[in-house]
Amino acid sequence: MPWVHQWYDEFDEEWDGNPAEEFQSALNLGRTERHLSESDPRAWRPGPPCPAGHQPAVATGQRGFPPVGALQ
Repeated sequence: MPWVHQWYDEFDEEWDGNPAEEFQSALNLGRTERHLSESDPRAWRPGPPCPAGHQPAVATGQRGFPPVGALQ
């Protein structure tokens, strides 16, 4: 998220806060809930596509990561 910190790292009256800090907090919370390290999202690559008519074995959430609670 370097560009977010570069462009949005100051208090914004319209936002009523610092957007970069809030986005970083949301990212950190999402990684923690999914038990992901900081490098996991960067290393993620999509798996092979499923054959027509087949569903993946585990439902995936946004960008292919399992939804929170799916693997518990």
